[in-house]
Order: sequence, then structure tokens, then C-alpha cells
Amino acid sequence: MALKSERPKTIGLIGRIHQDRGIWEFIRLIRILNSSSKDFKVVVIGDGPSKDKFLFKLGSVISKNRIIYLGQLPESELRKAWKRIGVLVSMAPVESYGRVIRESLIAGVPVWATASAGVKDLMDNCKKGEVRLLDLSKSDASLDKEFNTLHKTKVSSDFSKRFVKENNTYAAKLANSWINTINKAK
Repeated sequence: MALKSERPKTIGLIGRIHQDRGIWEFIRLIRILNSSSKDFKVVVIGDGPSKDKFLFKLGSVISKNRIIYLGQLPESELRKAWKRIGVLVSMAPVESYGRVIRESLIAGVPVWATASAGVKDLMDNCKKGEVRLLDLSKSDASLDKEFNTLHKTKVSSDFSKRFVKENNTYAAKLANSWINTINKAK
């Protein structure tokens, strides 16, 4: 596994800011990591009904100058924002596909995610270490070590090439499948 140094030491959270996406567990993780080291920042991209409460609680765990809140971004800005993220964290307890997780890997950003069917499936389709399971029951020292290892992980461009090749016609196939289902029901 090659090491990287160009990415900032940041943890990214991208998506809908809602309690069903594991945001309170994310704050717990930040609290744990912050107890070992204060040399990282948190990048938050997205919006949602829990945004204000989440940002307030996050600000009580780490200093506000270490929180970069970018809000909901259009696709063109999101592409630029990936350069600001060292490790993407997904705390969603249920993830069937994981679009943001795949976007992260395409952008060359390793992923730390809680176990779900979508995450485990994705782990089978990328190189070892690019996606790691996040288990908050591990010791604080183990979690800190995993974060630092992930931060140094370089994601292979093979994932991006395979993803584009395999999914080039996915949307069209999905739309046709829906249309066929609707037509059969008539």
C-alpha cells in the first residue's frame, strides 16, 4: 500500500445531516480522536434537519476553527472539495449502495465506515485497506492508529476505472427496468 502526503489531515462527513445517518456516533468518534491528537480538522458537506444541533455539538467537542462547514454543494464544487478531505467517514447504520463512499474512492479518498451490506460489498470491490470498517468499541488508541493509517493510504486509480466501465450504462439499465416493471403492471 503506497503512502500519500498531499491530502490534508482531515475527516470528511458528506451527506444528509440527520440523526438516522449516524451523526451522533460521528461526534463520539471525533471526541475519541481528539483525545489522542488535535492535529486534524473536520470537513462537513451537506445539510439536513439536524444540521444546527450537529454543528453545535461538534463545536463543543473540537474548537470551531477546526471545523470546515461547506454546506450543500453543487456537483462542480463537490469535485473540488474532495481535495480537502483526507479520510471520509460514514457512520450510517444502514447503507445499501453507498454513493458518497464510491465517490470518495473515485476521488482517491479512503473510507472509514460502519459495517453495512453496502460497505461490505464495496470492500470486495476495492483494494485491501482502501475501505476499513469502523468499530467504536475498539480502544481509543486503536481508533487513532486506524485513522492515521487510513490518512496515509493511497487509493488506487483502478477503482475509478473499473467503476466507470462497470457503471457506464447503469442508469439507463435501471430506468429501462423501471419502465418495464410499470408497463407489465398496466
